[in-house]
Amino acid sequence: EKKFPSIKEVKDIFKNNLKKERMDQKDLKKYLIKGNDVWTIYFKTEKDRVNSSHWIETNFRTQQVMIQNAHITGKIDKIISNDKEKILDVYDFKTGKYHKSWQGKNQGEKIQLHGYKRQLIFYKLLVEGSRDYSLYKVDTGYLEFLSPTPKNEIILLPYKILQDDVERLKKLIIAVDKKIKKLDFPDISKYKPTIDGIIDFENDLISGNI
Repeated sequence: EKKFPSIKEVKDIFKNNLKKERMDQKDLKKYLIKGNDVWTIYFKTEKDRVNSSHWIETNFRTQQVMIQNAHITGKIDKIISNDKEKILDVYDFKTGKYHKSWQGKNQGEKIQLHGYKRQLIFYKLLVEGSRDYSLYKVDTGYLEFLSPTPKNEIILLPYKILQDDVERLKKLIIAVDKKIKKLDFPDISKYKPTIDGIIDFENDLISGNI
């Protein structure tokens, strides 16, 4: 309707959609309380992040995006378009623990952030390789964490996507696609369950050493 809903309207929409998830009453109550707490804070502090011009849940299933012989697809939570400059900013909503930087304080965080970063780079590949949006460029991706900080801040974490990131992910996609099509699933026991081990595994896939 192109008008901003009230908090009550959003809570009602959230409740109706949550009921469709077929969870038991205990979980329904738990996530209803948690979700309503988040929405109240979001609406009070971050209303300017919501605009009817934003593209929400853009689906690339029919966009015929190919990386060599690999067909890739996915949904992007939010896209903000600059039609004049032909630039799209891509956003991924995260409901888990927020991060204020890309560094990571421990192995778990570093591994998680590595995956998040790869996801934003993947979105650039989707947009720029698509049938309908290929005239646009994606320079920056954002993680929008919906769980607030103790000070009720909603963290927005940007990442400037480099061309090196793009080329590396393309090579990784091609390597993984070949492995899957050949049903060739390598033994990964020699790799440490750390961020360094993951990167070593990726490098070996790209180079063909595994």
